[in-house]
Amino acid sequence: MRFAGLNRAVITIVATGALLGGLELAATPKQEGRSPLRTFFVFESEVWLETRGAKLVLQPLSRHPANPVIPRGEQGAPDSHRVGITTVLPEGDRLRAWYGAMRTPTKGRSYDLHDDIAIGYAESRDGVAWEKPRLNLIPGEENLLIHGAFYMTVHPDPEHGYRAAIIFYRPDVGTPGAEAGATLGMSTSRDGLHWSFEQDPAISIRHFESYGLFHRDGHWWVLGQGVPPFFPPPAGSSRRVMYGFHSEDGEGLELYPRPLFQYEGDTRFPDGSMQTHVGAGIWDRGRVLLGFSGHFWPGGFSATASYSIGLLYSYDGIKWAEPFPKTPIFFPSARGNWDGGWVFQVQRPVSRGDTTYFYYVGADRGNEWAARSALGLATLGRDRFAAYLPGEESEANLITVPIRLQGQESVLYLNAKGPLKVQLLDTYLRPLSEGVGMEGDKLRVAIMDLRDRDLAQTFRLSFTLSPGSELYTFALGPPESKLPPLSAWE
Repeated sequence: MRFAGLNRAVITIVATGALLGGLELAATPKQEGRSPLRTFFVFESEVWLETRGAKLVLQPLSRHPANPVIPRGEQGAPDSHRVGITTVLPEGDRLRAWYGAMRTPTKGRSYDLHDDIAIGYAESRDGVAWEKPRLNLIPGEENLLIHGAFYMTVHPDPEHGYRAAIIFYRPDVGTPGAEAGATLGMSTSRDGLHWSFEQDPAISIRHFESYGLFHRDGHWWVLGQGVPPFFPPPAGSSRRVMYGFHSEDGEGLELYPRPLFQYEGDTRFPDGSMQTHVGAGIWDRGRVLLGFSGHFWPGGFSATASYSIGLLYSYDGIKWAEPFPKTPIFFPSARGNWDGGWVFQVQRPVSRGDTTYFYYVGADRGNEWAARSALGLATLGRDRFAAYLPGEESEANLITVPIRLQGQESVLYLNAKGPLKVQLLDTYLRPLSEGVGMEGDKLRVAIMDLRDRDLAQTFRLSFTLSPGSELYTFALGPPESKLPPLSAWE
């Protein structure tokens, strides 16, 4: 395939004059339980005024040796054919997973998109060993929550506990008498286990394959893939593009009339173009939304089609950017492996200690119902999706756009490898402090106390990277004593 052999993508960045007016446009929305750190990822181009002599490098993900961490069930189990599209969320000292379960049909019978599908549930304390608990909410099916649904995307809801977009198939949505098409319904749950599911569509357009649920600026958003002819592709785009439905109350959904993200298409070979696939899993990091999007290679429903996973980000949930254009961050493994056919995004990664846990659904063959899937795990250094490091020159200098402190922020934190130096500048690039150096490999290190400095106005940060150094993120927040421990799931 075109992306074969790409393990580490490198992009050389030239100086830019981008300005966000102090980045107040990306202020941290209030949400209970979120880390008080305001984290800036180096791949956000809007953060930088200048990145002289630096190159932006995508960091590789490593498959866990215990894969698949949630394998398919035994013959006859509700997930004997697939542990499918999944949401993973942290809650206290455990992780919770809601996944699409698909049973292997009996010999001589085709796959039934009602009788053979359900929502399964699993939990883990360490992120590697998962248990399918005996819930018995559906008689005879120990860990099932909902019958007749293909999968669900789950998000915490401060008012109700949890909210979900539940995906199912129904023939009479938008086109009476047509074959079954994908649609969705909305539901809430106090405990994440008991859900109401009436197969009542929240939208009137088929066929919409949704994935990705988040809350931004007073609106709930459900992302997904628009498929022709129900979602005619915009001129010049590929056949599949990312659309979004939004709602103030999380129930009645309204289509945002333009794509949120799309790739250019080839009018002669539309199925051969790179296409977005089933929206994006969303990791809400406060000031920025990280999106883990699907890629479709090349397209269509066949044994030769494959999926990979890409990286997006957004500040408002409407305009999305891809920092490494048309470059997957995660690929299927070698053909013949359990995840050698395709890989599919999960709602969000989680972090604990020095590690980010990147879950994915992997299948053993192409885009066809016969493909068998399970949940896999890949890892990387905490929040280390990409790094700035010196390019051809001996040093690199990075300068941010103006930033303003918010709330209780009083400390600058770095996630980086030294040797490097950071300095405060004013809006006009005049020094406000001496340079502070950092050596070694540090995670969430408090590099500079800002309480005794006169930073009532906006300021800039200047980073000098020396050979061997890598900068992944910087963050503003309260003193370390007020931060949650790194040992907690985030």
